[in-house]
Amino acid sequence: MPYTSTLYHADALEVIKSLVDNSIDLLLSDPPYGIDYRSRSHKLPLVKIRNDRFEAYPLLRNMLRAVYPKLKDNAIGMVFTNWQAYASMAAIIEEKGYLITNVLTWKKNAWTRGDLKGRWGYRTEQIIVFRKKSLSTKLRRFLNGKREGDVLEFDKLPTNAYSHPTEKPVPLLKYLIEKTTQPGEVVLDPFCGVAGVAVASQATGRISICADIERIWVERAAAKTGLPISYLQA
Repeated sequence: MPYTSTLYHADALEVIKSLVDNSIDLLLSDPPYGIDYRSRSHKLPLVKIRNDRFEAYPLLRNMLRAVYPKLKDNAIGMVFTNWQAYASMAAIIEEKGYLITNVLTWKKNAWTRGDLKGRWGYRTEQIIVFRKKSLSTKLRRFLNGKREGDVLEFDKLPTNAYSHPTEKPVPLLKYLIEKTTQPGEVVLDPFCGVAGVAVASQATGRISICADIERIWVERAAAKTGLPISYLQA
C-alpha cells in the first residue's frame, strides 16, 4: 500500500521497524548531537532535547542500522550536526555501512550559542550527506537542477519565533528536499521535533513520515501540518 503523510508520537526505532523495506527515498533528520543542548528561550515549554547526552550516539547507531533496509538502494541520507558532534556522528554513519558523499555547511544570518567572550560566535551547522556504501554507481541518485556550492545560506528563525529548541528553517528543508527527491517520493524524519520536514514536504508535494517521542512537540507539529497524530498498534 502506498504511504500517506503520517505524524507519529512514538519511538523512532519502532516507527522504522513498521516501514516497508526499500520504500524510503530520503532520510532527512536532525537527531540529538549528544551535547546536552539547552535553549535560552523563556517561551518554550521544554528547553532541553531528550536523549541528548550519552544516549545520543547509541540512538543514532541503532537508527541507522534499522533504517538501512528501509531505504531504497539509491536513497540519500542527510543528518544535521555541528563541529562538536561531527566526528562522532560521521564515524557512526560510516560504521553502519554508509558512504559520506558531502558535508554541507549551513551559514546562518546570526551567531548562536557559545562562550560570548572566549570563543568566536557559532554561525554555521553542518549537514552530513550519505548513501549506501554498497550502491552501484549506475544506480546512484543525481541532484536536481544546476550544480551548486556546498555552503547554503539560509536565515535561521528569529529567537522569538522558535517553537522547538533546535528548529530548522523550512526554506532550508524545502531546498534539501527539492534538490534530492521528486514529487510523490517519501521523506523520513525519525526525530522530527515540530515537523519542519513535514511542512516542507507538504509544500513541495512529497510524502513525509515523521516521528517524535516527545508529546509536546508532536502536538505542535500536528497544529502546524494539520496531520492527525498517529500511534503504533501494540
